Amino acid sequence: MGNAGACIQWKPDGETLWGRDFILAPEFGAGWMSCRNFASGLNLTLADFCLRRRAHFSLHLEERVVGLSCYLSGSVHCRFPAWEETLTLRGGDAGIFCLAAQQGEGAADPCRTVLAELRLSDFFLYRLEGEAKAVLTGGEKGVRVLPISPGSAVIAGDLFSCPYTGVAREFFWEAKALELLAHTLSGAEATVSDDLFAMRAARDRLVREMADPPDLRELARQAGLSRTCFAERFRELFGMPPFAYLRERRMEAARALLLSGSVNVTEAALAVGYASLSHFARAFRERFGVLPSSL
Repeated sequence: MGNAGACIQWKPDGETLWGRDFILAPEFGAGWMSCRNFASGLNLTLADFCLRRRAHFSLHLEERVVGLSCYLSGSVHCRFPAWEETLTLRGGDAGIFCLAAQQGEGAADPCRTVLAELRLSDFFLYRLEGEAKAVLTGGEKGVRVLPISPGSAVIAGDLFSCPYTGVAREFFWEAKALELLAHTLSGAEATVSDDLFAMRAARDRLVREMADPPDLRELARQAGLSRTCFAERFRELFGMPPFAYLRERRMEAARALLLSGSVNVTEAALAVGYASLSHFARAFRERFGVLPSSL
């Protein structure tokens, strides 16, 4: 993306107690951007511009950034070094993001871009709890992409058709920004439950098929995630990496079988997925401090 074109430039176009206004440098096209910092800890950026040609921009995050981007139109591409692929957001997309301090790059295509972005300060986040906070901190790559609901689209559109000026406009923008956040979170919370259901289903399959378990790629595909994200999410939810979790469940199942007296050591090893008796005995002793033959 480093060769996406010239680096987009904005020129100052005014300042208020709440923030600053900018216009797009004429050589890049036409349009405006307004940035506001409200006392609630909510930061709002509105932009409506049309580029003459593809342009790129730097993404320099000096601290963790949490928030929401709503693209009513346009096509923007973002990339950070740790990401496996470039993320593209287009008109009709909402991106809920929680990004660590890092540097990346982005590019905007030559078309009209209409964007409303909310960033939430630590002060604002401190007052959130439960699923609302989970929605904001989940998602692959640190970004959860959702379609903008009709209700959210109407609220975002209101931000660009404010009937007020001066102080009244600032109050209107803050109120609408909070409404947009509330509406988007209320719709996105269901996806957290879906995500948890998918992870639990993958975990249950891993245990159910312990004698011949699926590999990490298959489990990630089932959950709709990349392998890296799946492994991180699994550890976050269940306290250990996927195959460390499998090893624990295998040992517990083998111990239960041996204690029942219904199988011998070889049968127990095979039942939980160990083809090598020596590997099984070593793993069993590491877990319980005794050899399986002693039970």
